[in-house]
Amino acid sequence: MNPSLEELEARADRLRDVALAIYEVCGTAATQVSGDRASVTLHSVARRFGALAQQWRGFAPHRADLVATPESALAPVVAAMATWVTADPTGRLVLVGLVSEVLPRYLVSLRDVAVLADPGSAPFAAVASRQAAVVVTDQQQLGLSLREEGPLDESLAGALASGAAELDGAGFGESFLTA
Repeated sequence: MNPSLEELEARADRLRDVALAIYEVCGTAATQVSGDRASVTLHSVARRFGALAQQWRGFAPHRADLVATPESALAPVVAAMATWVTADPTGRLVLVGLVSEVLPRYLVSLRDVAVLADPGSAPFAAVASRQAAVVVTDQQQLGLSLREEGPLDESLAGALASGAAELDGAGFGESFLTA
């Protein structure tokens, strides 16, 4: 049974809010990190996820009752990313965290929305999911290029695991749509 339009809109709202959280954290981090390459990459990530959030926002323009996901629901996403920014002033860890922890969950969420959307009744959901998957895949490739610089040292690996545990503990073990 396909979900109702309201259920799809709620999922799109959640993905919009996660994209906004990524946009905000990466945009702020880009001005704080010391690594030039990481700063440029974080700016790029922020810009793309800001645009992605706008695509999701446009999914339900007929709704007058658009309500953002409560900040408390997204707090683990913001906290995990902030932990990574704080633990590594070069910016490399937040990019590794995006690639290994945040973006895979986002991709699973996108898959779930695309699978649930009936292209005949909700074409924008399917199109937005495909566009978002392209953006996320592109960002993963950028992050992986930074990860190739070598393994994380023990303290950074611990910070990465701490952020991942925070996401898992909030119910975001696989997808941002499950909590």
